[in-house]
Amino acid sequence: MHIKKTYFSKHLLELKYNFFIFFFLFLTLFFHSYISFNELLYIIVKPFLQISGFNYFISHNIDELFNIKLLFSFLVSSFFLTFVGVIQLLNFLIPGVSKIKTLKLLKITIFLLFLIINVTWIVLIYLIPSLLQFFFFNFKSLTPFLLTIYLEPNLYMYTFFILKILLLILIILQYFFFLTLLFMSKIINIIMLLKYRKFFYLKFFIVSSLITPPDFILQSLVFLFFIFLYELIIFCILIY
Repeated sequence: MHIKKTYFSKHLLELKYNFFIFFFLFLTLFFHSYISFNELLYIIVKPFLQISGFNYFISHNIDELFNIKLLFSFLVSSFFLTFVGVIQLLNFLIPGVSKIKTLKLLKITIFLLFLIINVTWIVLIYLIPSLLQFFFFNFKSLTPFLLTIYLEPNLYMYTFFILKILLLILIILQYFFFLTLLFMSKIINIIMLLKYRKFFYLKFFIVSSLITPPDFILQSLVFLFFIFLYELIIFCILIY
């Protein structure tokens, strides 16, 4: 009985340490996102300014910019903290996780973070401008024939729109990360990934059609990118 209490106390102590680690990392990420908000905001709004020809945004409330800062910093901090949380959760729940497997998992996480940063940049450079051009084309084609509509870009609504797209892309990328984690946890194996490959391809095709404008070239590139990530996971698993 005393031994069980000792193990339970150690688990509680480990949970307490993990909580403080998460809290410290969250505050650090939140602080850096908050102080870098101006530069990050310019990167987000630059495609809209270039395509629309506007050089301003409107705001309906005096505290709107401050709320955007808080929302943006919270989302960025929460997203990157998810990877650390998954690693800690696996180390806590899965018995007998060796240091070698933990190191491999850490390398996979770092690689995925590097991939996410590059994909985010590609989305801002290519995907977002394509979406904006599509919406502007529909907006301009509607205006002359039916009624006069004046576009007044709102900073909060535009930022929220871009963040939704980025979060959607990043959540999709996390899907491949969790596939790798499921394999390392021995919940799935390479045979399952090969057997159900065509079903994964179908899902990739549907998702690429939903998150991109009706442009065949762009949809094909996104679809091929998802296939590349899936095949990369299979290749890494075979090496692993």
